[in-house]
Amino acid sequence: MLVARFVDFSNMDWETTEIGIHQIRIIASQVEVGVPAAEGIHQDGFDFVGIFCIDRHNLIGAETHLYEDPNAAPIFAKELQPGAGLLLNNFEMAH
Repeated sequence: MLVARFVDFSNMDWETTEIGIHQIRIIASQVEVGVPAAEGIHQDGFDFVGIFCIDRHNLIGAETHLYEDPNAAPIFAKELQPGAGLLLNNFEMAH
């Protein structure tokens, strides 16, 4: 259902568009900070990237950041809540 909504929203053609999906589960504690991307601020090898929050449990903080320039401050910072998502042009934004 999530992928179908992503495809509909971005006006992609199911028949001609390659969609790569990867799931990230981040575990953190009061002692250990969760690291969502070992490679740091990056762009993926796709035209568009969808970032979706499925659930949050016992969590404070954990913002999603988007960057026009990976060496500058983020232009977007928000705690995504369950059911929220972002669609971004991978050539114009890093995350």
